[in-house]
Amino acid sequence: MSQAPSRPHWARPSHKLQTPRLTLRSALPSDALPFALIHLAVEVQAQRLEAQKISTAAGKNAFLVIILKASEELAEIDYVEDLRVHDGFLIGMTGFNSFSVGKSSDGADEDVLIGDTGVLVDYRFARRGFAMESLCAVVEYGFCDLGCGEISLDTLAINAPFRGLMDAVGLRDVVVLRSVGDGTLDEEAHYVFNVRKWETAKKGVMGNGKWTL
Repeated sequence: MSQAPSRPHWARPSHKLQTPRLTLRSALPSDALPFALIHLAVEVQAQRLEAQKISTAAGKNAFLVIILKASEELAEIDYVEDLRVHDGFLIGMTGFNSFSVGKSSDGADEDVLIGDTGVLVDYRFARRGFAMESLCAVVEYGFCDLGCGEISLDTLAINAPFRGLMDAVGLRDVVVLRSVGDGTLDEEAHYVFNVRKWETAKKGVMGNGKWTL
């Protein structure tokens, strides 16, 4: 009898991270309704969440929802009830879009695990530091728990808020502007960094008093 192929070491049935204000976790079926208020219809979202459960367990990706923990401050916001889930309020998404193994970008002739990440927060919760808190937590998790050798992020070059976030965490100098398909050369902003660069950037964030983890 042939054995089932082993899962990669970074694969998990589900993922869960805690920060001072947030819970970042794999999505549950019960998240479909509030998730749909941010992105896609309920039925489509339910199908996607089920597919994510399978791909997460296989180590292909690790999509996470961003849950804002309940607080007295939130009780005064009318629209927040629409986003309620069992452990807080669903305000966005993050995690890893994909995992791949490839040569490191620093020129070393070695294969490393590369996690491609990103973060999206409901615009109504912007400018409160939730995106930075989520990004820092996911990057730390990728390097420290999943064994990533490098982490990458992509966004449109004109996405000023996201590029501002990357500047704020000290990663401005790793960005490369590149084309997408037949697009213009500076259409996409591509970031790749290793744990050494991240530790340097993290010290800067701490020095600025913006490290919340």
